[in-house]
Amino acid sequence: MVDGTNEEKKAVDEEVKIEITPDKLFAFASFYEAKEGGNAITAEKIVKRLQEAGIAFGIKSEEIQLMPQNPNRFNEKMLVAEGIKTIDGENGYVENKLTIEEKGPKLQEDGTVDFYNLNLIHNIVKDTLIAELMPPKEGTNGKNILGQELIAKPGKQVILYEGKNTRLSEDKMKLYAATNGELVKSDGKYSILDMYEVSGDVDAETGNIEFLGSITIKGNVRKGYSVKAEGNLTVNGVVEGAVIIAGGDIMIAGGIQGNNACKIEAKGNLYAKFIENSEVIVYGNITSASVMHSNVKCGGLLEANGKAGLVVGGNISAYKGIVAKSLGSHMATQTNLVVGQDLKLLENYRALSDELKKAQTELIKMEQIVAVLSKKKDLGQLVGPQIELYEKSQKTQEYLEKKVPDLESQTEAILKQLDQANDYNIKVEGPVHSGVRVEICGEKKTINDDISFCRIYKKNGEIVISQL
Repeated sequence: MVDGTNEEKKAVDEEVKIEITPDKLFAFASFYEAKEGGNAITAEKIVKRLQEAGIAFGIKSEEIQLMPQNPNRFNEKMLVAEGIKTIDGENGYVENKLTIEEKGPKLQEDGTVDFYNLNLIHNIVKDTLIAELMPPKEGTNGKNILGQELIAKPGKQVILYEGKNTRLSEDKMKLYAATNGELVKSDGKYSILDMYEVSGDVDAETGNIEFLGSITIKGNVRKGYSVKAEGNLTVNGVVEGAVIIAGGDIMIAGGIQGNNACKIEAKGNLYAKFIENSEVIVYGNITSASVMHSNVKCGGLLEANGKAGLVVGGNISAYKGIVAKSLGSHMATQTNLVVGQDLKLLENYRALSDELKKAQTELIKMEQIVAVLSKKKDLGQLVGPQIELYEKSQKTQEYLEKKVPDLESQTEAILKQLDQANDYNIKVEGPVHSGVRVEICGEKKTINDDISFCRIYKKNGEIVISQL
């Protein structure tokens, strides 16, 4: 009888375990030491384990031959196979072929600002090349370590749209001016608009004005009247308690005397000699000598660049920042300033996010329906109303497969814009009086003591004030 305590222990050979990454582009080997005098691993055994795992491409043959002699093989995972990643194609894009001179008031040698020669209208001559469509680039396919081909996403084709008074080339790749006029761009489409001119005031003689183009008013806009333009709007005089709306830029050389009854709205930029007691919504930048006791929402940069450069009283929200020479007043007038908060952008993001979630949910539903009905079709069991449901579900699925990536792209673009807000600030080239309240990207601070020549910005979650 053999005593069990003296039984000889069985030898265990060195072993290797193969792990494949979820994307099937890499395989790693983990080695386990031999026991009780077992045999060391061989390169042939490693290759055999790879074959058993179904790995057929990208095997690191030279490296594997050296692994049995590598003393570090027990301490780290060793790369034994590597696939080829796909390189997605590049999207097509529209290339603007025109150099448009910068719009806006010019600073003169004496320090004053010229609000008259603003170059607000970009004139274009018939047959001028406006834009050209750059085609997408194809991607490069890849291959995983199981030997399966990975198809790259092709670049998306974009469309060069033909707007009013423009024409496309026969191949739809180039856009030309079809007439002389003013070039504008709205919703990704170039158009050429005509000009409408009012030789005097907008008053009882003219009534309200609405025009699908650009408007120039030589005189004033009197209280109680409205002017609406699809393009740019220029007023050489004063706006007195009126409604002014433009799809492009607004220039008011004489300034805005709101009398708490004035509304200004521009999809582009606003240039005004001064702004007083008014409601202002501008999607671009605002440039004015002073902004006083007004409620302002600005999608770009607000700059008070007059001699005094006042921003005092009211509620001022400027997404990309505020530049002024003086904030508030020595009488501690409450002045509320907000930077980095684009309400329209946030609203668009929330709306797009909701739409994306609904589209994703609906796509999953359609994929499930199509999968079930496809099986029935293959078995010849698809009859009656099910045929119509199958065809309708397929079309809906195809539509959603295009819509979901488009919505994802739009939401990502808005997020990038919102992330940029942390770089925006308030710059003051003079005094900041007590009573000024500042909010930057959600952080708030009240100025209790007068300061001057400073920059106010957000850093590490706090409002910081530094000297210029």
